[in-house]
Amino acid sequence: MAVARGEIKKRQFQISSRAQLEVEEEGCLSCKEGHHPFTKDPCVFKAKLASTTVKVHAMKKLKEALN
Repeated sequence: MAVARGEIKKRQFQISSRAQLEVEEEGCLSCKEGHHPFTKDPCVFKAKLASTTVKVHAMKKLKEALN
């Protein structure tokens, strides 16, 4: 876990050529005006904060091992 925490700052790294981890950042969204889907009343939707996710992609060796 300590190695992964240090390597994740590089935004992309591999784990023993079996899986590739990638960091993706999603920006924030501001407030939006819209309509309530059921009552059709006008309303304001809250802002969405920025978020960071880690995605794991299986590499060829792992895919072959599963089949």
